[in-house]
Amino acid sequence: MRTFLKKITHPFLKLGLNAYYSKPRNYTYDGIQIKIHPDVFPPQLTLSTKILLDFIKESELKNKTFLELGCGSGIISLLAAKKKQ
Repeated sequence: MRTFLKKITHPFLKLGLNAYYSKPRNYTYDGIQIKIHPDVFPPQLTLSTKILLDFIKESELKNKTFLELGCGSGIISLLAAKKKQ
C-alpha cells in the first residue's frame, strides 16, 4: 500500500516543489536576508544548515580564519563575516 501511495503522490509533490522553487525565495537568519536563486539548494530545507548557523552565532570568530567550501546560498559565510566584525 505504501509503494502505491508513493507512486500516486510523488509526481504531485514533485510538481508542487518544482513550481514553488522555480523563482527566487528569501531566507533570513539573524538579520541577514538573502535571496536564494532557484538553482541553489535552499538552506531552509536542511536541518544541518540551521544547526551550523546556530553554532556560528554563538562562536567567537574575531582574529580567526573561516572557510566554507561549497557555500550554496552563502548564508553561513555571511554570518561568519558578520561575527568577525
